[in-house]
Amino acid sequence: TATIDAAFISKKVEELKKNDKLIQDFVVGLPRLSQTQIFANADTSLEYIDHYGFDYDYTLATYNSHLPHLIYDLGLRYLVEELGYPPELRSLKYDPNFAVRGLHIDKITGYMVKMDEYNKLQLPLYRGRYPITTQETVEAYGGMRVSSAYAKQNMLMLKDLFALPEACLYADVTTALMNTKTDYHPSYVVNDISEAIEQMHETETLHKTIAIEPARYLQPNPDLVKYLTKLRESGKNVFLLTNSPFYFVDAGMRYLTGELSSWTELFDVVVVKAQKPKFYHRKSHFRQVNPDGTLSLQPVKSFERGEVYTGGGLEEFHRLTGYSESRVIYMGDQIYSDLVEPQKAAQWKTAAIIKELAHEILNMDCDGFRSELGKLLYIEGLVAEGQGIQTIDDDIEWLKDERNRIRSNLKTKINPYFGSIFRTSTCRTSFFSHVGRFADIYTSSINNFLKYPTNYCFYANRSFFPHEAGFNNLETIMHHVLYNLDNVDQ
Repeated sequence: TATIDAAFISKKVEELKKNDKLIQDFVVGLPRLSQTQIFANADTSLEYIDHYGFDYDYTLATYNSHLPHLIYDLGLRYLVEELGYPPELRSLKYDPNFAVRGLHIDKITGYMVKMDEYNKLQLPLYRGRYPITTQETVEAYGGMRVSSAYAKQNMLMLKDLFALPEACLYADVTTALMNTKTDYHPSYVVNDISEAIEQMHETETLHKTIAIEPARYLQPNPDLVKYLTKLRESGKNVFLLTNSPFYFVDAGMRYLTGELSSWTELFDVVVVKAQKPKFYHRKSHFRQVNPDGTLSLQPVKSFERGEVYTGGGLEEFHRLTGYSESRVIYMGDQIYSDLVEPQKAAQWKTAAIIKELAHEILNMDCDGFRSELGKLLYIEGLVAEGQGIQTIDDDIEWLKDERNRIRSNLKTKINPYFGSIFRTSTCRTSFFSHVGRFADIYTSSINNFLKYPTNYCFYANRSFFPHEAGFNNLETIMHHVLYNLDNVDQ
């Protein structure tokens, strides 16, 4: 074991300065991830799952780039035509490269914020499209962290992919108001944009537009019918539980199943306009939806395959189906409606469908990203070991500058403004902490389940806590042994 002293740190710094790719070969050779992999937060055996539930939007149905543009444009139109915002705003265009899921909008300061699981703020914050300085951040919050009480009361979390155009809308409108030196209060703009988004759902303007032309907004999914059929042929029960109206789901599912008019036969139970998360807590009866969209007056005494229902609640759902709570898994993309509440109100297992996961894995698997990450970890170790050694202050400052440069580079490789939806430099994001707590497993698409048998068990990797740090080396060695890599460092 080498002695960590001034000479050792200085030697390593000189090696880094002379050879920028000092540990590239080691890091690049580590096992690769797959964009279609399913990851486990908790051991999850499909052998003990008999009932599979699905959300519709961004779970069964995945949308293409036309949808966020539509939401953005409809929101702008409402702001201008209904709320009296300047007509010049109609020239604004949606930017798909700006926001990421899980951001918070502070209604008091007007800042757009990315936080970690401890409510620590990631720099820079943004007001509109303008980055906020560290000094301004400290002046606004008194430090680099906000209290949970402040976040709960004043910050709006962007929970799903539908929120990305909302975030971009807020940033662009704010920028336009700042550029014209318009006097405004951030909370008014936040509330107005929230109203613009909510009304397109309440009036079903968004649903009607998509239902007229589903091929324009939906990504084709030839594997969807294969997967649902595989589940049924394996003796599993399959149900659809969505907040969307039937005509909207019907138009989308017909397109996704190749104009299969009897697509409801793929499910044992279909529930629309469920009003999640209220669904999990209310005591309410289901009503059957007639083919013309009206509601039947006859009481629902049992669920019939091929029929469609609305309303109801969790308790009534289990009474009518007889499903055992502990043998249900529900898949969806929305944190609270699809992940948090099913675990709080029932014993359902949950699977988070996170479309962005594929993009992040693709970027992380590039040799350049891996090399930079390996160098960063190496530098962070040297900084931690070298602190307090008075004679090498210049070396430590160089290491810290390099650390900050690499952290910034890695962040911008994922997203140029906010980086990963899963992590800050050292911690899970607020968004991913919810996924880690309330999703048993997570993946980028339900299609990924096709390659796994229905009795497969997803095992969670052992987590090493800070006080167990010495075992991390053991984990790395085991990876090398398992994948038959050469040059294992003993």
